[in-house]
Amino acid sequence: MIMERIPGAIPIMQNTDGLETKIPREYEESYYEICKEWEQLTNLQLEHDTYSKIILRDVNNYIAVHNYKEVDKEVYDEIKTENPHYLYKEESGKYYYGATKCKGSFDYYDLPLHKNKSFKVIPEAIYNYFVHGIEPATYLKTNVNIFDYCAGKKINGNWSYRAEYIKGSELVQDPLQKTIRYYVSKKGVKLIKHNYSDDRKSQVEAGSWLQSIHIKHVEKPFDQYDVNFQFYINKINKEIDKLSPRIKQQSLNF
Repeated sequence: MIMERIPGAIPIMQNTDGLETKIPREYEESYYEICKEWEQLTNLQLEHDTYSKIILRDVNNYIAVHNYKEVDKEVYDEIKTENPHYLYKEESGKYYYGATKCKGSFDYYDLPLHKNKSFKVIPEAIYNYFVHGIEPATYLKTNVNIFDYCAGKKINGNWSYRAEYIKGSELVQDPLQKTIRYYVSKKGVKLIKHNYSDDRKSQVEAGSWLQSIHIKHVEKPFDQYDVNFQFYINKINKEIDKLSPRIKQQSLNF
């Protein structure tokens, strides 16, 4: 009904319980009239929201930035404490916040225990780039939580993990447990998946990247973890380029 009766309406995404459509602002009243008509036909109730920006890969993976809403100071402070990643502004003694919604691979904030938190720094940096305008390289310099750089992997069946590295002039192959946690580092080992029934092998991270095992956490100054930031900036830029092809690749020098 919206597409048929509102000139210039552009469908953005639809799923079973909702849709997002871009319409010219002059047709806003017509939009609400159509929605009311649909509610009367279906005996269902619609909810509405507006966005200032949607960073969209597909219907299951996106970042949505809501328009600013005015609230009183008490509510403003409460929301800011619970959701520091939202947008906030104060103008002429009035308080506004812009909520955000992250879905799928872009979801990173306050994840429940069952969600995969591997390389969480990547969606964090993408979010801060598109929502707050912070360059990925700049953001990585501020994130000193080593767990955000870690990935977790679990292997089953006839597969096992092992760490390979050169000691002296010999190749060492250390067996590892079935569940591992690691991050990409400038020095370290090469993590290998090995099938001991048919001797198939593959790298956990393809290419020349090295990894550091981080199963047991040892607290130390962040720079001593020897994180290879270039690996992460490459991953971040690759995703940004998919979402915005005009953005140039950038190099990270630490």
